[in-house]
Amino acid sequence: MKTKIYYFILILPFFIFNCSGKEDDQPQITPTTPVIAEFGFDIPAEVSAWNLEEGDSTEIIFDDNIKYSGAGSLKIQKGCARIEYSEGIPIEKGANYKATLQVKNTKTQLCAYAYSLAFIIIQENEMEFYSIYNETEDWHQEIIYFSLQESSSPIQLKILCGLENVWIDQLVIEEI
Repeated sequence: MKTKIYYFILILPFFIFNCSGKEDDQPQITPTTPVIAEFGFDIPAEVSAWNLEEGDSTEIIFDDNIKYSGAGSLKIQKGCARIEYSEGIPIEKGANYKATLQVKNTKTQLCAYAYSLAFIIIQENEMEFYSIYNETEDWHQEIIYFSLQESSSPIQLKILCGLENVWIDQLVIEEI
């Protein structure tokens, strides 16, 4: 009997210390959100998936000199253009989304669009405009929250550009 009591006394502090149930003792799990689309613009093929919809003298190029991170960025030069991503991006009806992108631009306005720079989300006949504006010519992050309630059909992405030069990098769309 004495052996059992000694054994219990020796084990009890270890048991209390290790099984206290404090949150700090538990492994922390960080929830992740599903990424729907991601464009790092690190290879020319990612840039070539964006098509010029309007703008005769505008060029869409892979720029490996000016970039936020990675190997390159998408550059829209000679503005006055509307470009679109050539494929639809699948979404779920009623879900909430966040688009995050890094943008750098010159402040020289080339044409009289209502927005100097805008991110456009289109689903069937519904269109949402998000103006992107920056006082400086440095890289800045834009975060756009959106939810399309009417349908689960894929969305189209467009960028309206009225500035001389715009660089876009690290575009990520995720469900939140």
